[in-house]
Amino acid sequence: FPSHDINPKAEDVGIIDLAVSKNNPKIMFAASWQKDRKAWHFDGDGEKSGIYKSEDGGTSWKLATTKESGFPANEGVGRIGLALFNENVIYAVVDNQNKRPNSKVDKPKDANEALFQTEVIGCELYKSEDGGKSWKRTHEKYIDDMFYTYGYYFANISLDTNNQNRVYIGGVPLLFSEDGGKSFTAIS
Repeated sequence: FPSHDINPKAEDVGIIDLAVSKNNPKIMFAASWQKDRKAWHFDGDGEKSGIYKSEDGGTSWKLATTKESGFPANEGVGRIGLALFNENVIYAVVDNQNKRPNSKVDKPKDANEALFQTEVIGCELYKSEDGGKSWKRTHEKYIDDMFYTYGYYFANISLDTNNQNRVYIGGVPLLFSEDGGKSFTAIS
């Protein structure tokens, strides 16, 4: 990737996923992920996590997830997974590490407790139907027990190639939606 177009010029940012249109391979989306992992510290989110779009086969890239786009664009955005149905319809599953509104629980100091007791938004699914210009969250309720606070392991997403409303997302369970992400059932 041309670093001047897609890399937000930071040591702690890289590309974690890439989706290419099957009908027009010049249309590509790439997910950047800001993280800093050391033996004594892990920070798996940041405002440089986002989705970029190329319309020329990867020669140039433009940030598609601006603050105005409807997609989270702040320091709590973690790993992002992408699935492209066609050049207009794209899904993105995101590990949203922002605290839930009205959260009363502070992050515990014990690392093991923090994995399960920190009230973060967690797994979210967004969909764009205009080639990445605008994004809407597909569901009203939280997708609980999917990522907890370690969504950086997951953010996997797949679509049925014949039906854009059949969505699979991977986390602690594997979830399936037949209604474009409005509701989910666990696959056992």
